[in-house]
Amino acid sequence: MVSEGTQVISDQWWAPAAPGFAILIASFGFNVLSDGLRDILDARHG
Repeated sequence: MVSEGTQVISDQWWAPAAPGFAILIASFGFNVLSDGLRDILDARHG
């Protein structure tokens, strides 16, 4: 979707960049959440 957006909208770079940043923030958030859950639920954790 981001790739197709860059081909259609060439002079407005922020329009296809918005979904890219949303994907980046969502993946970072899920990564931080999963690390936190692993730390909390780890049975071997002292």
